[in-house]
Amino acid sequence: MIDVIASIVMLLGALFVLVSCIGLHRFGDVFARLHSAGKSSTLGLTLVAAGAAARLGDVRSAFQLGLITVMAIVTIPVGAHLFARAAWRSGVRLDPSTVIESEIDQSRGNS
Repeated sequence: MIDVIASIVMLLGALFVLVSCIGLHRFGDVFARLHSAGKSSTLGLTLVAAGAAARLGDVRSAFQLGLITVMAIVTIPVGAHLFARAAWRSGVRLDPSTVIESEIDQSRGNS
């Protein structure tokens, strides 16, 4: 039974990574792409590692996969933020379809 649950969790994680890859391909500017890469790929990796740890059933392997997951959770979003900050400071243009919330608020008369 644990093998079936572990397989489902790993499949769900692989689907999140697939969604992340599709987002990298479909989104128009670097900021949206970084959002896709930073969010769903981290969750996908976490689910795949959790499923693999459950399937292996070994404490040492589960610890190693947990350590990998913690390091990924800490470093992937921080790296995505640093790339986005560098892109913003270097003047990367936004995609024309990108809408900034402050512009929406100004058009509504909110400040």
